[in-house]
Amino acid sequence: MGLAVSVIMPGAQVFAQDNTTAEFTYTGSNDSDYKGQSTVVIEGKANSGNTEELQCVTVDMRKLVQFKNAKVLKFAKGVKYVAFKTKPDTGDKLDDKITGQDYLKSADKTGIEKIEFSSDFVKPYSHDWGNCIEEKLNQCFPKLKKVSISKNNKYYKVSNDVIFSKDGKKLVMYLANRPGKNYKIPAKCRKIGYYAFENVHNLKSVTISKNVKSKNVSFANAEKLEKISVSKKNKVLA
Repeated sequence: MGLAVSVIMPGAQVFAQDNTTAEFTYTGSNDSDYKGQSTVVIEGKANSGNTEELQCVTVDMRKLVQFKNAKVLKFAKGVKYVAFKTKPDTGDKLDDKITGQDYLKSADKTGIEKIEFSSDFVKPYSHDWGNCIEEKLNQCFPKLKKVSISKNNKYYKVSNDVIFSKDGKKLVMYLANRPGKNYKIPAKCRKIGYYAFENVHNLKSVTISKNVKSKNVSFANAEKLEKISVSKKNKVLA
């Protein structure tokens, strides 16, 4: 299991104004030190082992929401693998009535607008909670506008606040609260991830370029989407 983001003490919701622009570095045991900082930094795990599972840093969505003023979620240097916990694990000591929906209801309350992955970030850990970038990102962070991923990452890149595969041939995720009403998929793109356009809030129209071959793409909860256009030159979808 990875390191889970923990909660502040109940009732500790009034913070000094001068703390709201500072960073809070979470070490795994200093929850009560949070004083309303706008950036929460998640540290890695010391002596964690050599496997992806052991090195993975896990963010529990039910607990992240307790960082009331946080707008930026930042992973410290050394964090290589990341997962967002979106449902209970077998053996979790929780009320039997708590379900995955409770985790996602908590996510709806997060104010995170930007995620900064560390320069050491490799990729999401593929837990049974789902891939935190390719599947769950918009569900977990409905206000997300920006993501920062190192140019040296071997798997992903960010272009105009949209996440693509490193080679640019797959559109991985259109961020939930990305500004802009219209989006034209780049000509280089060949594939769209199934979840790439789920839970987007501002998008009204999408233009699919001639080279895209993906037939199975979800636009669930794309609440303002009115139009999907396909290039007449697209021999698969047109």
